[in-house]
Amino acid sequence: MIVATLFAAGPFVLAFTLVEAPRTDPSDDHRTNVRNVTEMLFAPGHVRDLLISLTLLALATSYAVWMYQDYWAKGAIALLHFSYLWAAYNVAVALSSHLRSTLNADSVS
Repeated sequence: MIVATLFAAGPFVLAFTLVEAPRTDPSDDHRTNVRNVTEMLFAPGHVRDLLISLTLLALATSYAVWMYQDYWAKGAIALLHFSYLWAAYNVAVALSSHLRSTLNADSVS
C-alpha cells in the first residue's frame, strides 16, 4: 500500500508543475473564431481525415456493442463469451491500425 501511494505521488506532484503553453487569441470576434475552426476541421488534410475516422470508429463501436450482443445471443453464444469476442475484435482493430501506421510510414519515406 505504501509503495502504491509513493508511486502515485510522483504524477500527482508533477501535475502541479505543469504550465499551459502561451498562446494568442487570433480574434476577439466569436464568429471569426468559429469560422476559422470550422475551416481547419473540414479543410483537406490530416485533421479532416482524423475527424472522419474518429466519427466512423465511434459509430462502428456503437454498432458492434449494441447490435452484435443481441445477434450473438440469438446465435446461442453466452454473454460470458461476448467479452472474448469483443476482445478479439479489439485485437483485430489494433493490429490493423498498427499495420496501417507501418504502411503509411513506408509510403511516406
